[in-house]
Parts: sequence; C-alpha cells; structure tokens
Amino acid sequence: MSALPSDAPHQIGRYEVLERIGLGGMAEVYKARLVTSDGAEKTVALKKILPQWAEDPQLRAMFLQEVKLAFALSHRNIVSVFDHGEWDGSYYLVMDYVEGQDLGQVLRALARRGERLPESLCVYVAHEVLAALEYAHEKRDAEGHLLNIVHRDVSPSNIYLSYEGEVKLGDFGIAKVAIHPQTSVPALKGKWSYMSPEQARGETIDARADLYALGLTLYEMLTGLNPLADENDFLVLERAKNAAIPDPLEASPKMAPALAETLRRLLKPLPAERFQTAGEIGEQLQRLLFEHGSQRWERKLGRFLKGLFPPETRTVAPRTTADSERRPTKVMPQGGPTASKGRRWVWAAGAVGAGLIATAVVALTRSGRPEPVAPVHHPPEAAASAPADEMPAPAPPTAAAGPPNAVTETPQPAEPPPAPAPRPTPDAFGYLNLNSTPWAHVIVDGRPLDGTTPLMKLKLSAGHHVVELTNPYMTRKRKIELDVRPGQTHNLVIDLSEEP
Repeated sequence: MSALPSDAPHQIGRYEVLERIGLGGMAEVYKARLVTSDGAEKTVALKKILPQWAEDPQLRAMFLQEVKLAFALSHRNIVSVFDHGEWDGSYYLVMDYVEGQDLGQVLRALARRGERLPESLCVYVAHEVLAALEYAHEKRDAEGHLLNIVHRDVSPSNIYLSYEGEVKLGDFGIAKVAIHPQTSVPALKGKWSYMSPEQARGETIDARADLYALGLTLYEMLTGLNPLADENDFLVLERAKNAAIPDPLEASPKMAPALAETLRRLLKPLPAERFQTAGEIGEQLQRLLFEHGSQRWERKLGRFLKGLFPPETRTVAPRTTADSERRPTKVMPQGGPTASKGRRWVWAAGAVGAGLIATAVVALTRSGRPEPVAPVHHPPEAAASAPADEMPAPAPPTAAAGPPNAVTETPQPAEPPPAPAPRPTPDAFGYLNLNSTPWAHVIVDGRPLDGTTPLMKLKLSAGHHVVELTNPYMTRKRKIELDVRPGQTHNLVIDLSEEP
C-alpha cells in the first residue's frame, strides 16, 4: 500500500483515509475505510474537492448536483454514491470502491501487447453500459416527470471493469438534467474525441449524444483506434463536428458484418438516423452475443482481466489528471487507418494502472508526446475464457546482452561536472491556480501556455503580470492584471459567459 502524502488527512468525517488513489485538477480521490461501532468494516472510495477550489461557488454547485443525481440513481451498472458531507471547508462524497481497471487502462495494456479485446467481450461491455444508460435516460422524479438525464462524458476512462467481471458507468458529474437549468452560453463538456457532432457544435443535445459516444467507444474497443483523436485539439473538434469516421471494416476487416452495420448506425451524423434509445441498441447487441454462444460473460470478462493484470502487476499509484483524461492508445488520421501513428498518455510513477479505481469529477489536463504503438491483432476467443493462471502475463523486460568475448574497458575517472548556475530563491516566485467557465486558452505576459483551463500551480516570478484568457468558439476574451506575491498562491476563477 502506498503511503499517504504528507499533506493528506488521516480522517475525513467518519472515514479513515488509507491512501490517495486519484488526483485531478479540482478533486482528489482516496481509498478509505468505515468502521462501525460493532466492528464491521467497509472499504470505500472518497472524493473531495481540493482546498484551493473549496470556495468556488460554481464547482460546489456542480459537486452538489452530482451528489443529488447520484443518490437518485441505483443500478448494478452504475457506480453507487451513498454518502456525502463537508469536512474542513471542502465537500466530499463516498462511492463504491471498485477493484479493477477502467476500460482505457485495459485498452492500453492490450495495445502494449499487440492485442485487442476479443469481439465478444467488446459487445458484452457495450451491452452492460447500455443497460446503465437506458436506466439513466428513462429515470423519473418522485412526481413521475422524466429527468432527461444525458451523461455527456461516456468514454473509456469512465467505464469501470472489475476483476469479477462487473461493468459500471461512473462520473455523472457533468451530466445534463432537466431539473438543473443550463447557462445561456453552451459550454463544451466532455472529452472531444468522444463527442457527437451536435455536442461538438455546442447545440442542444439529448440521450442520443450518449449513444453516439458509446458508438465511438465500441469502435475503439473493436479496432484499437479512435477515429477522432489527433495531436491537434482543434482538429479533433472539427472531426467531431463533421463526424469524420472511416468505415469500421476499413479499420478492422475481420469484424462481423452485423456488428459493423450496428456501428455504422450508431455513428450516423444526424441523430434522427441513429438508434433512438439505449434499449433498442441493447436488444441488437444481445442478439449478437447469442451468436457467440450462451456463456457466463461476467465470469469470462473477469478471467480475462485477471490474466491481463496478474496480482503482481497491480501496483497502486495515484491516478493523475494525465491518467484520467488521456487520449486513446492509437490515433486515426484523416487518411484512414493505414497511415495511423499511435500515442499514449504519460502515467504517474510509471504505473500500468491504479488497479483500484473510483470516479471523480475533475477538470483534467494532458501530458506527453506521441509514441509508436505495436501492431494490433485479435487473440483467439478461447484465450479470453481460459483460467486466470493460464492467461499470458506481460513479458518482463530483458536486459540487453553484449557480444561474446567482449573486452571490458576500465572506466576512466570522469571530469568533475561544472558548477550549477545559481537559481532564484523560492521566495522570488508565487503560484497561480486558474480556472474558467467555459474552458479557455491562456496567455501570460504575451506567452501562450500549453493546454487549457484549469491550470494548476503555475509558477510565476514575483511582480506584475498580465493574464489573458480566450475561448475561440465564444469569441470571448478576458484580460486580468495580477500582482504575484512571493511565496503565495493566488486563485482565479473567471466566468467567460458573462460580459466583462
């Protein structure tokens, strides 16, 4: 078990904090334990707003919306939230502690081995997520009014697979609900590479946008490619707007024709041309599952995951923002799959995955540069249903061997390194935590910064600075003059939807 950070609490409310398993731009997630007066214990995942954002009224409102919505949702395929409170000025909520991996972690682990998830398990995972979406989309309040819930962020990092074969959809933190009024200026919420065309254009969306996002996720499971992903975020958004998606059989010629046809309909540009309800797609996928025979799919998925992630590889390391909103393992360029180059997102502490996962409402940032990904092939279906101890484990790294009879030279003493250049003292700097609604590009003193808001712990020299925020889709800009004090952290939250 990893040690708690020095600044982490050991107790939050009535929960004993064991370790931190997730860290994002606005919230952190802990593994915690509840011990009752009679000695009964329950392990939970506890999500808490970071102290620097605890007073942000918009984030507090969004957090409370998630709590209220999560309390109303009770389904075997949705991560349960069963408690919440306020501790030391910050809100927290308590969720199921799922021992397993998110789907994104699974896809990356397979890509590193040059494999894909077996087709039958792809269909099963999608079928279970559809059960969660059907329940959420049809949820009604106490008076019988349809809530019109739209998740808005269906993607691999929000789909959780346990080592027992359970499939759960999490993170309803940015869900759109009829009872919650929306701002007059639409903000793009969700991951761009899983957005429907209407969502990418900032138009009014309904449940069919979630179904499109699931279609993109199923496409990625089956082909190892995300057709919208690219190094350039604005190109991603343009592809999403135009529904620029190659035919499934171009990316995976061995795909079952009936499944390819289902994907085509899922990913139609116009909502009216797609499947209209989650239940309709679920019935179609159920028929496809029957074609693979009557199997205990939950057990089959569990065995597959235990083989892919043997116990000795399940190192516990905090998931950072780079883990939680990372890009897919491979990128589909406009020219089609044959010219694609892969990319992976940087992992905290080099871990394959936390292995112990929880949902989190966090605004996330990315890191890393593109790396090549091995060619992908399908493992035999039989391998997925083999006992866990027969599943192939990731091969250990091998040391490079030198040529035979090589002559070993005695190393010569190295020249002493040059003296390091003097650095400014810590007191010469301050820090800035910057967030905006909606997102924005940031320029500080005329220098554009990488990424978009929220940006955390920006190190600035003490003194006067000019900070500019711009959102090209709203044609809104905001300029703020800021005096940074040595050794202090400044928090700024800017609402670009309001006129200055």
